[in-house]
Amino acid sequence: MLIRMRIQHSVHVRRPARDVSNALASGPAKWFPRLDEGSISAVGPRVAGVPLHKRVVVEVGEPIRTSSWAVVPIAWRATFPERLFPAMVGRVEMNALDKDVTKLTVRGAGRPWGVWGVSLTTRCWARSHGPR
Repeated sequence: MLIRMRIQHSVHVRRPARDVSNALASGPAKWFPRLDEGSISAVGPRVAGVPLHKRVVVEVGEPIRTSSWAVVPIAWRATFPERLFPAMVGRVEMNALDKDVTKLTVRGAGRPWGVWGVSLTTRCWARSHGPR
């Protein structure tokens, strides 16, 4: 069974679209958190205040932009072992809401927590939706 997860998160940034577009076009070192020189970063949630981060290789494509919107393709995968951890392919989008507010959205799809995620999701689904 192939399980795909879709994510989307948006924030409103109190900056003109031109400033946000220029920041996106200047490269991921300016806007992707904890990205080092080798395009390696740590991603993951916090659970009970404890970060559950995994090192990932980040691939960022060339931005496509106009005066009021921009899209930057992005993908990441675990450094090791790849199949056990999440992978994502998506994009960072921005569009002007008014002259001083810009909407910034990250959206993507991938496999949740690799082999462990598929196994855990399948078991949880079977337990909660199986025969009673």
